[in-house]
Amino acid sequence: LQPSWWNSCDVSNLPYDSAIRVLVKYHETYGDLVIPRRFIVPATSEWPTEWHGVKLARHVYNRKWWTKHIAKKSDRVAQLNKIGFVWERMQPEWNL
Repeated sequence: LQPSWWNSCDVSNLPYDSAIRVLVKYHETYGDLVIPRRFIVPATSEWPTEWHGVKLARHVYNRKWWTKHIAKKSDRVAQLNKIGFVWERMQPEWNL
């Protein structure tokens, strides 16, 4: 279950820096960034608090979040490439 505050949370407002931390943690834990659609960020101290209970794939591939935090920001695209972000899961019209 997602935290009670999540019901009113706008996914585009989740901070980019914490998204990188959660993606790096996922990679460290599972060895890749092939995030299952149903993966929910555990509510433990190892994961960024604002992502606890969040369906990770659903939200890092959200168009509003993508547009706000990634689109037209080549440094962030490079950072995501470096950690092995799986771009193929994006809708084709969002690709760079």
